[in-house]
Amino acid sequence: MQHLLEAGCKDTRVSSLLDLVDTFFQAMAERMEEQTKLSPEPLSRQEILGLATEIKGHLEQLDECVIPNALGHFDFNPGNILVSGERCVFLDWAEACVGHPFFTFEYLLEHVRRLRSAKPSWEEALILSYAKHWEFFVSGDKIAAALQVVPLLAVFAYAAADLPWRDSRRPETAGYQRSLTRRMKREAEQLAKRRRPCLV
Repeated sequence: MQHLLEAGCKDTRVSSLLDLVDTFFQAMAERMEEQTKLSPEPLSRQEILGLATEIKGHLEQLDECVIPNALGHFDFNPGNILVSGERCVFLDWAEACVGHPFFTFEYLLEHVRRLRSAKPSWEEALILSYAKHWEFFVSGDKIAAALQVVPLLAVFAYAAADLPWRDSRRPETAGYQRSLTRRMKREAEQLAKRRRPCLV
């Protein structure tokens, strides 16, 4: 995987993401304090620090699932997938990354959820099909555990590894960064309330 990182792929390995947690959420606390609009209400520094702690814990849980790193894609959507009767081709590798493979799958699921014609059964069928291939590497319990935390961690991976959040001189991206941080907070709250059922 090192040669892919050296070629320019973004680093979303769990160990690398853990190293980013503190500085990323410190920056997001500052972005929230810079917000001038009253709505949506900015997250407090205490809420953001709590979110950082949760992210760390879930990253450690994901690491314990021992699913191997793989080549991934930050913009994995139906428009970047060409399928024929004989093969499948993925496009737009400018958004390539190296890390937990379930992040890329989560990005695809998010696009499927947004399709007006998509049905819940589609999502379940996709998850079952995808998870089945990973049973060659790890147990079904570990796959299920990873699937539970990935919706939250995929947002963090994208925000922390891909966005220019270190540059406070770019106010045009601050609103988007705040929006993703709020999304992480919602995902963390949903994860605390429910657990995705074991599908494998």
